[in-house]
Amino acid sequence: MAVTCYSELTHRPFIYLAGRGRFGREMNSELAKALSKEEESRVDSIVFGVIALIVLFNVHLLWITKDKILEGYGDFASFYASALIVRDGRGRELYNYETQREIQRPLFSRVEIREDALPYVHLAYETLVYIPLTFFTYSKAAVLWVLINLVMIGLISLYVPFYLPRPRISFRVFLLLCLLASFPVLVTLIQGQDSIILLFLYSFAYIFLKRGKPAVAGAVLALGLFKFQLVLPFVGIFLLEREWRFIKGFVAASTVPIITSLYIAGMEGTLQYVRFLVRFSQSPLGQFEIEPWKMPNLRGILYAGLSVVASPKFLFIATIIGSITVVIWAIRASRSEPLEVRFSLALLVSLAVSHYLFVYDLAIVVLPVFIMVDKMALITTRRLGLNQATFLILCVLLLMSPSHLAMIYYGVVPSLMALPVLGLILLTGKHHSPPVVPPQLVPLATDDQP
Repeated sequence: MAVTCYSELTHRPFIYLAGRGRFGREMNSELAKALSKEEESRVDSIVFGVIALIVLFNVHLLWITKDKILEGYGDFASFYASALIVRDGRGRELYNYETQREIQRPLFSRVEIREDALPYVHLAYETLVYIPLTFFTYSKAAVLWVLINLVMIGLISLYVPFYLPRPRISFRVFLLLCLLASFPVLVTLIQGQDSIILLFLYSFAYIFLKRGKPAVAGAVLALGLFKFQLVLPFVGIFLLEREWRFIKGFVAASTVPIITSLYIAGMEGTLQYVRFLVRFSQSPLGQFEIEPWKMPNLRGILYAGLSVVASPKFLFIATIIGSITVVIWAIRASRSEPLEVRFSLALLVSLAVSHYLFVYDLAIVVLPVFIMVDKMALITTRRLGLNQATFLILCVLLLMSPSHLAMIYYGVVPSLMALPVLGLILLTGKHHSPPVVPPQLVPLATDDQP
């Protein structure tokens, strides 16, 4: 018997009397369910309201930085200039710093925060994405790029909720708000970076894995080789887990960006790119603020904590050992887990052990944490309640704007954000699927039963 009137739910004498006998126990059960739904709805409204306020705050931050974005202060300047070089048929000079300087100086003469050109550090095939934007002025291209990123965020929010552990259409708006409330997503939009493209590719790789098409998932992810440092660790984990169809799809499709890049930049240009990466890795370019202690990954936290007392060689070896240890632990921890857990853990580990990781790259974290929060909601045991609460707190610290802005205000090094990442990895690896409850026999209804 259902009771829906709020006054009845709060009428204690009635509940007391209803609690006596079989009929009373049924009433109590219905009341408990109604109260639980009421409480859950109240909490959802509060969470929804807080996230909506953070979204509005992020929109405000994006608006007040619009002038700097349009003048070329962001990283989009490098992508736009590189696409211009390729469009002009000078792809062989793509990684020539003098050519970059020649193109960028007249375009961004009003930029005061850097004295020189931004280097282009991605595979050449990515410039094909930006070439259509070069037919517009830089300011119009920057606005279009923000809009394109917002469209990708919308598509992620539209399709991913159908493939969560608890598929719900209502999750579309919630996922959209979580993405827009994310500080790394905000930084990606301000900088004009390409992290949302990679988030988009990871999202659809996950969808194809859920649909039982691992080869297609691997092929989709191969298009993300422009940030190979964030893709190859994930592929390596799937290789160690013997996901052969995924690996075959990835290897087959990866020939497209590689061959395209060779065609654009030529062999000499590609070798110049490789030499630049080697030099870049050995002596990070401080003039562009690309230094290990600013990276929110395992390498960054080791450099931030030990660079004063340890040599670069020791730190490099420690990073390699630490990364291997994290990968092996993650594979063992997720061996018997469902796809959602294995995918989320592999993606979080890939970010933690990547050689280069910046704050805007943490935009990708939204996907695995959203999957895991929904997965953990299926487990209601008290033993795991603390893990779930800790997981949510780490998500807030890692993704929401207030925590990042507080770190900036107090001068905290960005590499400390590696701690929430490692915490999420640990809690994801300790995740346990809900126990399978054997079906109970239900007695047949008789005439004296209601």
